[in-house]
Amino acid sequence: EGNVATRIEGNYIHGFKGSASAHFDGIQIFGGNSNVEVVHNTIINDGSPNGVSAVFVANTFGAVDDVNIHDNYLSSPGNYPIYNLGSYTASPITNVTWANNYVVKGHYGYEYIRADSQGHMPAMTNNTMVTDGLSPDKAPDNYTSGSISAPRSKLGSTRQ
Repeated sequence: EGNVATRIEGNYIHGFKGSASAHFDGIQIFGGNSNVEVVHNTIINDGSPNGVSAVFVANTFGAVDDVNIHDNYLSSPGNYPIYNLGSYTASPITNVTWANNYVVKGHYGYEYIRADSQGHMPAMTNNTMVTDGLSPDKAPDNYTSGSISAPRSKLGSTRQ
């Protein structure tokens, strides 16, 4: 939390454990945050049925600004890998970008995105959306170059 430059990089987040009533995410950015970068992570929220997302951005505790989530492997088989929810409070969620991520479709879909009360939506750019994803070591991004070299389909075009 806070308005301190934060970079979350190079992590392998998986193996979630929790009670039957627990809801959890790989990374949570829940408000009162700015200048956050999430890059080159492999996040597999395999805590079904209670795993919610690989990355969750929300305005639960205040405004969110300048968040860049890029070049990650995101999977959440039980729900949605990408969650961007602006409907918890009236605080804005601005300048959020999801780009060049390899996203494996969850039980309900690829993403759950809702605008904040001012209508702000995140920028979704060049994300590779796949129905049945390759394992992280076989996915097209090697997580060192920062680019996906062989995307299957792009956000905004036909999804598999």
